Amino acid sequence: MKLTRREREVSRLVAEGHTNESIGHQLSIGIATVKKHVQAATSKLGCKNRVELAVMVVTEKYEAQLQKLRLEYSMFDLNSH
Repeated sequence: MKLTRREREVSRLVAEGHTNESIGHQLSIGIATVKKHVQAATSKLGCKNRVELAVMVVTEKYEAQLQKLRLEYSMFDLNSH
């Protein structure tokens, strides 16, 4: 399932280690709203808790960066011949 823009923002902040209070302050939303976004994201992604959500976000970010590097390397390799 796809996350909403706000669920992605909240999930990213969870992965950075922010508390619900800190997330609410940064996004100018209430703590109850933060909790709803965290719950929706964990449910959609099949996570048991916010720690699993954070791990998933960090892993996906790492995999995206790795894929980008592979693409850049393959383009470099093609241009060097």
